[in-house]
Amino acid sequence: MDTSPRIQMLRRRHHGVVLSGEDCDRLFTWIDLNAPCHGTWSDVYPIPGGVHQDQMAMWAMAGGALEDPEQIPPAEPYRPEPIPHHPKPPQIAKSVEAAARNEGIRPQVAADAGPTRDTVDLGDGTVLELVHIPGDRVRMGADLVGTDEFPPTMVKAAPFWMSICEIPNEPFARFDPAHSSRYDAKRHAREDEPGLP
Repeated sequence: MDTSPRIQMLRRRHHGVVLSGEDCDRLFTWIDLNAPCHGTWSDVYPIPGGVHQDQMAMWAMAGGALEDPEQIPPAEPYRPEPIPHHPKPPQIAKSVEAAARNEGIRPQVAADAGPTRDTVDLGDGTVLELVHIPGDRVRMGADLVGTDEFPPTMVKAAPFWMSICEIPNEPFARFDPAHSSRYDAKRHAREDEPGLP
């Protein structure tokens, strides 16, 4: 669940929220179900053809467990314990104001002289177009998320070159001819949709 941005925010005590183990378990289960709708096959539509009854009868004949998977056990009432609120320390708020006032957040400017665009010939007519990202002082950290982002600090970012677009398969094949990106997974109403090549 660490890949979920919302879980990451909650684990960083977003707005002072602290999750208990049971809170996390319920959220993880909800995410695992993707779109919780029902807990058994028969919640929404009846199971046709007496299949469920046949299944229970076969389990009984084979000496298997007689727990009915379609029976929803009664849930114990959820009684969350109050968790103390952890407000943002005042010195952190002051450091945020000082960073904005003293350093400022400047727009990115091409301070260093030189070309802003370049091309790299990869051979066989394949060209990679690059754009120059100038170095500058940037603000790292934030004051609206978890405490692991404090305190916001001004840091020096070195200039670098970056492709003007995502690297397509053709230029990438110049570095790794055996690479295949196969398909990009995406959500569809149809589960058999293979995705984008």
